[in-house]
Amino acid sequence: MSIDNFIWVPTGTRNNRDGGDTKYKSGDLGSAVNYTGHQVSLTHGTSVLIDERYLFQDDTDARWFWDEGYKERLFEAGRNGETHGYERMTLWLNGEFEADRGKPGV
Repeated sequence: MSIDNFIWVPTGTRNNRDGGDTKYKSGDLGSAVNYTGHQVSLTHGTSVLIDERYLFQDDTDARWFWDEGYKERLFEAGRNGETHGYERMTLWLNGEFEADRGKPGV
């Protein structure tokens, strides 16, 4: 997996969802302050060749994203609400590996 985008996500994103995150391309890593131990890696499915790593300020937001928030970030495959799904996701909390899961694209 090569990371195409790093997305820094401030505290409270799960509650306000106002798009307060900041996206960085892999060559422009942003401030080291933005690197946290709470991360979710998302490898998009099927023909979408984009890998993203979400860097969360808050572990509760990272867990929320792992459970359900990621669904809002999947690429659409059609007009019926279908998505390309994801190939793989990993969750890190407090710098420790927590979980991973794989699923074929829709």
